[in-house]
Amino acid sequence: YNQCANVTESQMAINRAYGTNATNWDNLMNDIYGTIREKISSSEFETLKTSQKEWLAKRENDAKESASDWEGGSGYNMAYYAALAESTGQRCEWLVDQYLK
Repeated sequence: YNQCANVTESQMAINRAYGTNATNWDNLMNDIYGTIREKISSSEFETLKTSQKEWLAKRENDAKESASDWEGGSGYNMAYYAALAESTGQRCEWLVDQYLK
């Protein structure tokens, strides 16, 4: 999922690559989430849905904090998207481990 290491043209291109990477992880997580929804009871799903909403808010705050050293700089988006991608990849693994194994 991470194609970012091959991008060296400009900071704008690097930021775009990191944004695409974060979006790819988000799409994968949504696919996993949809698969889980079909496999668990509605009460289990409601619990997961609440957990997912809390996790999404935490992910957003953590990404902003992680990128805060770059605030106002051209690398802010790269740092922000890198943090989102890393966290989302970890959540994907957790979701699979908890619900699909």
